[in-house]
Amino acid sequence: MPHGLSQRVQAGVSPRFRRVARAGMAATLGLAFIAMASSPALADQARRNEWWLRTLHVTNAWETTRGSGVTIAVLDTGVDRAQADLTGSVITGPDYTNSGRTAGGPFWGVHGTEVASLIAGHGHGPSQANGIIGIAPAAKVLSVRVTLESYDPQLSNQAVAAGLPHAIARGIRWAVRHDASVIDLPLDPAATPGAAGSGASTAERAAVGYALSKHVVLVGPAGDGGAGTDPVNYPAAYRGVIAVGAFDQHFVKAPFSSHQGYVTVTAAGAGVTAAGPSGT
Repeated sequence: MPHGLSQRVQAGVSPRFRRVARAGMAATLGLAFIAMASSPALADQARRNEWWLRTLHVTNAWETTRGSGVTIAVLDTGVDRAQADLTGSVITGPDYTNSGRTAGGPFWGVHGTEVASLIAGHGHGPSQANGIIGIAPAAKVLSVRVTLESYDPQLSNQAVAAGLPHAIARGIRWAVRHDASVIDLPLDPAATPGAAGSGASTAERAAVGYALSKHVVLVGPAGDGGAGTDPVNYPAAYRGVIAVGAFDQHFVKAPFSSHQGYVTVTAAGAGVTAAGPSGT
């Protein structure tokens, strides 16, 4: 559990701040590494597998807030609005990647949909008892496509990959202007093996500063190279971003989770089930 945010939620703060803080905690889970995505046939099993809802006392937190009135921007590979666990909860923003990838294709919306389901999934079926339920199931997701799937061949295309830090920067600014309370940032595109892009950028750093000046909560994955060279991961490493590592259901830090000094909190991230795009 992200203790700093938890303490603020429990303190005598305004309902609005409670909603935003809880949404920030939802984003920390969404940013942790996703080990497995569920399929429609595994919907009931997926709900039973959501061990973090009980272990982290999320179900108790729902007595205070389920994220109603909060908009969380998911800056990722796109979010499938038709996914049963997300219907009615997703607002689709622009695609800044200039990749030409389209919704429904194999290189669009897989990781982004999984992340969004962990944040704001509301389940489906009778009493919404099936499928994935997120930490803030009443929140709205603002989807902005700013990066590519880790297996997309276009990551090795310099013309596309080199522009992704600028895409992330544009996505941050767009999300702030469209009233996002929390922004869920992507992994550094340069951290993917074979990627042609670069890490930190002036545009990203300035966009992060702009969002912080508007009192928007920024959450980013700390990086999943902990078992290897453990490179610095942007935008998580920028000052002011809540950088998130991962642990498993026994609260053991995942081997892949970053050990860098900028890691702020760890969240459930190993052995996590999420909802993929519809039709997958």
